Amino acid sequence: MMTSIMHNDEVYDMYHSIEQSCNTILNETFSWGFFDFKRKVRFKVFPDLTFNARSYRGVFINTIGVNIGVLPLIHALAVNYAKLDYVCDFNDGKQYKREIVNGNIKKILATCYVNISRHSLDDDTISSFFDSDDMGDRYAVAYSVFEKMLYFFMLHEYAHLLCGHDRKSVEFGSHTSKSSERNTREYRQWQEIEADMWGAVMLCETLHLDMKPVDDSSFMDKIYKEIGLIYTSIGLLLMSFSFANPLAETIESYSVSLHPHPAIRIANAYETIHRYLELTSGLEVNILKDIMTQSLANLLTLAGDLDMPIYWILTGETENIYLELKRLRDNVSDKHVAETYKGMSSVIEKLHNNMSLF
Repeated sequence: MMTSIMHNDEVYDMYHSIEQSCNTILNETFSWGFFDFKRKVRFKVFPDLTFNARSYRGVFINTIGVNIGVLPLIHALAVNYAKLDYVCDFNDGKQYKREIVNGNIKKILATCYVNISRHSLDDDTISSFFDSDDMGDRYAVAYSVFEKMLYFFMLHEYAHLLCGHDRKSVEFGSHTSKSSERNTREYRQWQEIEADMWGAVMLCETLHLDMKPVDDSSFMDKIYKEIGLIYTSIGLLLMSFSFANPLAETIESYSVSLHPHPAIRIANAYETIHRYLELTSGLEVNILKDIMTQSLANLLTLAGDLDMPIYWILTGETENIYLELKRLRDNVSDKHVAETYKGMSSVIEKLHNNMSLF
């Protein structure tokens, strides 16, 4: 049986409730004012099952929009990821066969990236998306990963607004000689890199690391776990973009896309988080590095089990990843990067003492 999300009162009530909850959270989180260039920002859920989000500017209100299909996908991803023993080793007596969990994740990704209908979903798929019964302590991990993936989605789009990506003219270094069309694609790819960077930084700010009681070991353990979950959430989300995507076979294939290769985005986001926490948190650098390394190792284990090409790129093409990041950066003017950095630094400073999502 198929359930339609169009003209369905039950579904409408659900995503209207999600909208209200997210807007309340955002308004409380951004207590200095959830605004962008003097315009109020709202969160909106669209009745569309495809895996997408957007941000756009209005006359009085700017909007961060997420398709309703994003929510069950990231929930199902988080739930199944937490069932893997190399991710959650609780010794709780619960046994989840790795091959079955991997199969569930593959089915979920295939449903959302290959077999998706924009406005209807079969009931068996809906049940599998929300199969989180009797997970015990694992569900707390799953929900935290889900929560952080959703907030990264929102903060990535919020960063697009704050960076003015929809209204800035394309500016490139004078050395470039590529065609205008190629330049535009590479500029758009750099915008995605910037939105990932600043979205990740804002997500780190939700931890309020400047208020940490360093002499409380149990609290510090919790903080380190939260940092690990931030890495996990962003990595899992970005990795999913490469599923069943023929462009994901090579970094070069993405030259025709408006988004960078997922491996580029993961490497950039992880590097950004590590450097930001190293510079601002006062936490042990070696511990931060171990957290990042373990999160990436878990992500690569899953990618390898699912036979995703991103595994081979992240494990064997590190130099090419950073060369591609450098190439994208070099195609954008220094003026653009400096203006964006200055503007976002001001935003982060305002958020520093007022922001808390968790």
